[in-house]
Amino acid sequence: MANVSTPPLEVRLIGGSTTSLVGTVGLLGNLLLVAVSFENFKNFRKIPFFLITWQMIIGDLLVISAQLTVAVPITFAGYDVYKNATTFPFILSLMDSYGYLCNMLFAVLLILNRFFIFCAPSSLNQFFFGKRSILITLIVTWVYAVCRTSYTTLSGCVKEFIPNKLHFRPSCRSAGSNNVARMISKFGMYESYALPGIMFVLYMVVLMKVRYDYRAFKTRMLSKSSKIEVRLLVQSILICGVLQLEVLAFSFLPKIRVSPPTGLYINLLIGLISIMSSTTHPMVLFVFNMDVRQGMLSLFKNKTSVQILSMSHTVSMEKTAALVNRATMRRATVMSIC
Repeated sequence: MANVSTPPLEVRLIGGSTTSLVGTVGLLGNLLLVAVSFENFKNFRKIPFFLITWQMIIGDLLVISAQLTVAVPITFAGYDVYKNATTFPFILSLMDSYGYLCNMLFAVLLILNRFFIFCAPSSLNQFFFGKRSILITLIVTWVYAVCRTSYTTLSGCVKEFIPNKLHFRPSCRSAGSNNVARMISKFGMYESYALPGIMFVLYMVVLMKVRYDYRAFKTRMLSKSSKIEVRLLVQSILICGVLQLEVLAFSFLPKIRVSPPTGLYINLLIGLISIMSSTTHPMVLFVFNMDVRQGMLSLFKNKTSVQILSMSHTVSMEKTAALVNRATMRRATVMSIC
């Protein structure tokens, strides 16, 4: 006789099938983006936007891999298929934790890069996202993510997939008396609430700044020089926005009190949103980024790699700032004459 806590068969079939389908699409999309990026590495590596999104590819692959290898088998089976194993589930849990924190931190860097370009002195952007400093920024972020996640996981604070609930849940049951790991894990929970809020504030400020600049300085040259940066801003907002949706879903949907099996479908929806968040990144670039589309076409048509990126046609941010200053001076002069 089946265990009374085992989810109904139809729920497991629907959940396992949809998770497999969405996860496979996300996996293939990210692998295609890896192929395009590798083929055009010499050109893409010059742009901080692509360097940051490459790190998010790693996070996407880790999250999707954990879903396909943990959530899908357990969902179909209705019980913990890894209950007799120790190392393998531990590694998979670590992968999911790495991927989630990686995506969150690099999403912050992505929107922070846009903020520095539009709303801060160019020297500040060069300090964090310059030709060489961008590598230091990425390395420091990786070291923080890996060290923090490794310590808490090795100390017993892990993510568990609950078979009768069909969702991942953080747990520190194995941490024992290690209060430091518990505190760091709790800090991570608050961090996951705070960072999306910070991202939202930053890109709202950037959007208002861009809107003001376009209204105040309608010079043709300034508009042309900022066009690509605005496009990258929109792509950053789309990528970060879906990640924020994932955080909201993970935080608030489990609090909805409904009778089974509706609650199981809500838990499955949370997992699907997590996978879709990791799938959105390549989809946004393939749909909205002209350079990535050109790279994909060159990959399939066996042509040479992309030689001239659209970003190379834009003037430098120093020149853009100079144009803004000159436009401001001209506007002030006209107003004083009038």
